[in-house]
Amino acid sequence: MLVVVVVIAMQEKAEYVGTIDHVFRYTDRQEHNVVQNIGVSELDLEASTEHIITVDINGGRGGNETVLETTVNTNKEATQVSIPHEDIEKTEAIVPGRTAVLKVYTVEEEEVSEGLSDNTSVIARTTVKSDPSSSDDCYSLLHDKSVAEFLSGTTKKLRFRNTRTMQESVGECHSDYDRWGNFTFPSEVREAIGAQPDDLIEIIASSDAESTAPHEQDVESLIREMHGMMMEMYNEYMELQNE
Repeated sequence: MLVVVVVIAMQEKAEYVGTIDHVFRYTDRQEHNVVQNIGVSELDLEASTEHIITVDINGGRGGNETVLETTVNTNKEATQVSIPHEDIEKTEAIVPGRTAVLKVYTVEEEEVSEGLSDNTSVIARTTVKSDPSSSDDCYSLLHDKSVAEFLSGTTKKLRFRNTRTMQESVGECHSDYDRWGNFTFPSEVREAIGAQPDDLIEIIASSDAESTAPHEQDVESLIREMHGMMMEMYNEYMELQNE
């Protein structure tokens, strides 16, 4: 059996937390037909906290095989995590009815290079994720809870610095759903700073960071953000219905 291993997580695994035996359930609400939510109550994790999980399936005589490694967030009750739908779509081994072993790890704190400048003005550093469906291969959202809280449901100007190219650009960004810690990464900013997957981006609060209306943000990013929220809400509902 050919198994494609998909590695999505950009952060490094720190400490092993525990293991969960899970059977992926069916839903007709997604193209991949897989319920994304996974119960984690038995591991006593912190609420709204980022973790890395690996998904192993039975590879027959060869033993378990890891088919996915990705970053997830616990919900506000710390009862479940949700595998992003784009991760499942890229992983043919995750299908309804398949039994898997999930290992959960904490995320290693990112060390800041001494070469990075203007530390006092940088409010966050985060890594660009890959999105093959995008014209520049970059995902249209970045992840950092402190930035999402700074935006607090408004659109503000942020300065982005690509630490690889040292190019900077200012763009208007938005985050309605700061419990996930995501905020928009406008396409014009990505182009201006030469962004590529895995680039480390510094986020700087612009001096003219006035709030603007949400409709002025990058439309592509808003659609992705809203879709992610709706899918998580639906999966939470399905989880309750099946209990």
